[in-house]
Amino acid sequence: MCVVPFNFEYGIFELASGKDFTSEIQTLKNNSSKIRIVLESNNTVELNNVATQIAEILDLKTNNTSKLIATKKVLLEHSNYLLSKSDIQLLESNKEYSIYETAKNKILSPYSTSLFKISKDPFFLLNNYVNSLLQYGDGWKMTNGFLSKSGKTMLLATIYNSQNLSDFELENKIAKIEEIKKSAKDRGVYIYISGARLHSLKVAKKSQLEINILSIVSLSLVFLLGYIGFGSVRIFIPIALCLGISFVIALGSLMLFFPKPHICVLIFATSLIGLSIDYSYHYFSACKNYPPQIAYKKISSPLSKTYLTTILCFAILFFADINLLREISVFSIVGLTASYLFVKLFYPSIMQIIKPNLDDKVVKFPSVKSKKIKIVLVVVFAVVSVYGITTAKFKTEAKDLYTPAKDLLNEEKVVAQKFGDTTKKFAIIKASTIDEILSIEEDAKIDGISKFLPSIKRQNQNANLIKKFYTKYAQTLQKELGAKKKFTMPENQPNLNIRDFKGTLIEDIFSSMLTNYNEQWTAIIPIDNSHSNLKNIKIFKPLDFLNNVFNSYMRSTSIFILLSFVLLTLTLIALFKKDFIRLVIPILFAITLPVSILALFQININLFHFLGLFILMGLGIDYAIFHYSNKSQQTKTAVLISFLTSLVGFGMLAFTSFGAISSLGIILAMGLTFAYTISYLIGAKNGSMV
Repeated sequence: MCVVPFNFEYGIFELASGKDFTSEIQTLKNNSSKIRIVLESNNTVELNNVATQIAEILDLKTNNTSKLIATKKVLLEHSNYLLSKSDIQLLESNKEYSIYETAKNKILSPYSTSLFKISKDPFFLLNNYVNSLLQYGDGWKMTNGFLSKSGKTMLLATIYNSQNLSDFELENKIAKIEEIKKSAKDRGVYIYISGARLHSLKVAKKSQLEINILSIVSLSLVFLLGYIGFGSVRIFIPIALCLGISFVIALGSLMLFFPKPHICVLIFATSLIGLSIDYSYHYFSACKNYPPQIAYKKISSPLSKTYLTTILCFAILFFADINLLREISVFSIVGLTASYLFVKLFYPSIMQIIKPNLDDKVVKFPSVKSKKIKIVLVVVFAVVSVYGITTAKFKTEAKDLYTPAKDLLNEEKVVAQKFGDTTKKFAIIKASTIDEILSIEEDAKIDGISKFLPSIKRQNQNANLIKKFYTKYAQTLQKELGAKKKFTMPENQPNLNIRDFKGTLIEDIFSSMLTNYNEQWTAIIPIDNSHSNLKNIKIFKPLDFLNNVFNSYMRSTSIFILLSFVLLTLTLIALFKKDFIRLVIPILFAITLPVSILALFQININLFHFLGLFILMGLGIDYAIFHYSNKSQQTKTAVLISFLTSLVGFGMLAFTSFGAISSLGIILAMGLTFAYTISYLIGAKNGSMV
């Protein structure tokens, strides 16, 4: 805890991270880290002043100077292979004279400028190539580190990559820009900011506040119910130690396994509270009738069985495809193990020291003794479960998991309109080499990575065109200008490859579109509506793609739910023989009935409803085993208090703003209620059972 930094993910894309779709998700995450800032004004002077202020905040000048120099150097070292599309068309259609004539006029003009020395680029071929890179869609052009666009009003924009900034650093920069935004408006300059990272920052703040409030309320409820059930504040000493130490060990282990887990894992801290309290309350109940050392022996068998079965439910998640499930597995297993061992090893000694005066209060509920009534209940539950499962829509949509704030959403729409990319789509290309991706792009006429790095085939074609052009016009230009030095192509230049762009401005562009995973390259490239029905290229919109990823994970998660249930059932058979059915029925209905109820209300069953089912099995089996193993009113009271603690803690999650968390809260509140109620009614040992 002291040496590992706390760094959580908050975004939607991070929820979908896993073994599958790694390249696509990583590329989308890279794109989502880009923040677009647009400045609009009729006053050019004020517009440039504000742009200068923003450049200083974002450190654009410092970052770009060294990279710009490196970029120019790389392009010069491979100039033989680089041509703009317009120059290629002229050279291939035998209209090369216009290139010669234009170059001669530029050299002779006193107002002409060039990025490179005339001796290095006499025909402005490399200069034209660079200018073509600086042209963006819908009339945007790169100037002085900003994109600019002329029209009724002047627009300046920057696309800032925040990938290497911490949330704290980015938040400070955005806060400074927001301050400028207020004062700039009075000077006629309007600033618009958009980007997925901004949504993550807002979600992070809100989620942290909500989780803190929920944790405080949950712990307060734990203490209140504990005091009502046992009449002593001293029991809170071992409870606080158990919860605190278990949480610290679980979180520390999580950070060691996963450098940046998702914030949703902390929801499972609530399940850790629930199970730790279960262990504690069962022990305290036994202490009402037995000395501390003897008390543990009285509950050791059912406690060990609940611990074992719960661990099995979470252990299988470590082999899942989605990172979040593996994170849940590590956190839950480590935390529950710490809680179990703390109760077993330290509670007897602590209780002997603090010597609480425990009230012998019990809560009595009527039990159903009629076998016919139990049969009717089981049949009704079974019918509802079958109907619900068969009619439920198992579908995860990102828009249901996160509702953006209105101010951010409005900014997104304005910026998209200014950039002219409201209908932007992405093309995804996969290949074993980068050159294959470049060739596919060029064949499909997509301006993606190949715009900056032509394929080897295209580079060699360019070299032949340039050589032919120099042969025909180099000597003529020299004579026309009266130059003493001959204009010649550089010799022995190697082909350009992606490694040459390291440390340049273009490297940042590649990182946002290109990833490598398991020796396969994946390019995700923004395209417009002019591209359709591209062969061998998959076109997708980010949200549609993300929904498909979630649904793919939901299908694989359903397999893990089934495996967990089968493993749990086999374990119960081994531990309880033919009586296992008493424990399986409550768990089965705790899983199926909430799904059925959601289906009846026409609510889609999403991935995070599925994740809640693992907690239901873990907590539900606890209620079932203790109701089965011990019919005493003290035990039933302990189970009831534990159930109420978990119910309120998880039920409150249903009211959070983050859809993924509220989905968990809804299904857990219903499932825990069914697990507790059904195990209470039909799970008692030696009672009448269906």
